Amino acid sequence: MASVYVKRAVCALLALLLAGCAGLTGHLERPTLSLAHLDLVHAQLTQQTFRARIAIHNPNSVSLPVQRVSLTLDCDGERLGTGQSVQSFLVGARADSQFEVDLSTNLAPIVLKLIGHLKESSHQTAYRMSGTVTTDLAFLHSIPFEVKGTF
Repeated sequence: MASVYVKRAVCALLALLLAGCAGLTGHLERPTLSLAHLDLVHAQLTQQTFRARIAIHNPNSVSLPVQRVSLTLDCDGERLGTGQSVQSFLVGARADSQFEVDLSTNLAPIVLKLIGHLKESSHQTAYRMSGTVTTDLAFLHSIPFEVKGTF
């Protein structure tokens, strides 16, 4: 008989914990990301490496401990590459930060087009960046994102 009461108490406690976590996630806003800078690091005929500097803004009143950011970057409608941040970092409450991601590609024609655009200071290149921000927060572990803009 006592085990029935213990089971009910445990269930009630778990329900309260889950409700509390649900309430916390409802108050957190997603961070915003944007492409701050893009550089060609290394180029060969079969493989090119770009370094993307990504800006991230945390609109929340709590710090955001980021384990990693995985992303895909398209420029002018063409897939430029995919990459992942190398180390974890912390974005303070209501603060901005930046991190770098190396993107590898073997699409020489697209890269030549992009390099031409980068040399023209007046040309605006449209980009689409999508991926996932993985955090150390138990109640908000994976945050998908998609951003469009120009640089």
